[in-house]
Amino acid sequence: MNDIRSLLHRTTRGLAAGGSASPRLDAEVLLMRFLKTDRVQLCMRPERVLTEDQCAGFSRWTGRRRRGEPVAYITGEKEFWSLPFEVNRHVLIPRPETECLIEEVLTHVGREAGPLRLIDIGTGSGAIGVVLAGELPAAR
Repeated sequence: MNDIRSLLHRTTRGLAAGGSASPRLDAEVLLMRFLKTDRVQLCMRPERVLTEDQCAGFSRWTGRRRRGEPVAYITGEKEFWSLPFEVNRHVLIPRPETECLIEEVLTHVGREAGPLRLIDIGTGSGAIGVVLAGELPAAR
């Protein structure tokens, strides 16, 4: 069956067998991004049947994940500090633990800091600089 519920179940088992540390989450994120929908829609309509073309395309994505490619590279996007960042194999994927760095900077300088000069060079996606620029409007 090619309904969302069955597809997620099969995909989760396949990703788990392939060694994914978070097979259900990987399956859901890949399916949400592939269908350009959100988790609410997946949960509300688990009986929705996908077309053969949709199943084939999703299968290609999950095959890439089973071979170890990061979900962010497959979807082309990674959330960091609640902001979406475009990523590809040429960019380091922003890591959740890097958000601790943002928190430390904000604690150290305070959100109302005066004019600061921040430089974010060669650190990957530029996520740190973008977030700090948003959180510290007086900074340059």
